[in-house]
Amino acid sequence: MKGLMIDATITLPPSKSISNRALIIQALCENSIKIRNLSNATDTITLQDILKKISKGKETMFDAKDGGTTFRFLTSYLAFMPGKWVLIGSERMMQRPIAPLVNVLRQLGAEINYKGNENFAPLEIIGGKMLGGKATIDASVSSQFISSLLMIAPMLENGLELTMDSHIVSRPYIKMTISMMEYFGITVTVMDNTIKIVKQDYKPRNITIEPDWTAAYYWYEILAFHQQGTILLPGLKEDSWQGDISLHPTFKKLCVETKFNKKGVEIQFIRRPKAAQGISETFINMPDLAPTLFATCAGCNIEGIFWGLDTLKDKESNRLEACRMELEKFGVETELNIRNTLYIKKGNKKPKHPVVINTYNDHRMAMAFACLCIPFGKLIIQNPDVVNKSYPSFWNDLKSVGFEIIEN
Repeated sequence: MKGLMIDATITLPPSKSISNRALIIQALCENSIKIRNLSNATDTITLQDILKKISKGKETMFDAKDGGTTFRFLTSYLAFMPGKWVLIGSERMMQRPIAPLVNVLRQLGAEINYKGNENFAPLEIIGGKMLGGKATIDASVSSQFISSLLMIAPMLENGLELTMDSHIVSRPYIKMTISMMEYFGITVTVMDNTIKIVKQDYKPRNITIEPDWTAAYYWYEILAFHQQGTILLPGLKEDSWQGDISLHPTFKKLCVETKFNKKGVEIQFIRRPKAAQGISETFINMPDLAPTLFATCAGCNIEGIFWGLDTLKDKESNRLEACRMELEKFGVETELNIRNTLYIKKGNKKPKHPVVINTYNDHRMAMAFACLCIPFGKLIIQNPDVVNKSYPSFWNDLKSVGFEIIEN
């Protein structure tokens, strides 16, 4: 990396999570909603393309590729839409959970068949048969199942009364979905672990997608390593719908301050006499940020204790094991106990040769570990284009602040 001081303005990508929810709601409103600043991430582009094909009625088989929200949101949407559909995905998508969502849709009257291995994609969906009603879902696997059901609930004749059984993971993403539905005029009643939505109509409104808070933390990580500079991230809001906003106090312990202003968020490295000697954090509500904080602890050579990691195994990769294997390449020792609590131990080592980072076809692995070039020197990133899944301009943004990136 060139230069000693970062003083930059970085335009973050629009939130993929908000974009994908907006697209489903737009489709349910028959495109009477205008979406501004839609994400150009591959997951969002794939979802948008499939929804357009469904509206034209000329195709019945759709490939969600490796998009978790794309596949899961479409499962409920196609179950609502009259027709016979086949929904497929990437090899990894075929290994990720879908049965809890299918079970609830069947409870509500949907006809869904597994085309391959039982309880996994691909799916054959006979849509248009659901009336809605009461259902119970295992909420310990993925909040995307719940969001998928909630968005179609107002369109069902009997609405939906959904009880979330077990421990609820990624609760802020459920709250995001409810907030967006309320923005579009839907009344949602939440009582403890039960959500009730009666039949009603979405009210068309325009929406501008806010920048992605998850992407912001790669820049927090960079400042924590670089230990000098200020970065402006325009458009980020303190009253964001995104639950990932909640990690910034943890980075304050690593001397990266967050200041909200009219333009967005300004992050600045402020040296303190007593910086944190260790970090502890749960990821039960923000699993996408785990690789970023794991890598930050390793690069800052401080200890970390992390829990709430159960869902990491079902992401684009098994992120828990992927992170542990990549951290080993920097001499970072980890320990995972039977309660799925991860300990990252102090004591990294600068490699003699450039480390080759295996991204496991996982965008978050690529971006979180790429930043480790600051404390450890030159890295080789395998499959760098995987960042297109959520942050297509990532490498160009790194170049803009002085990173030297050599493409093979």
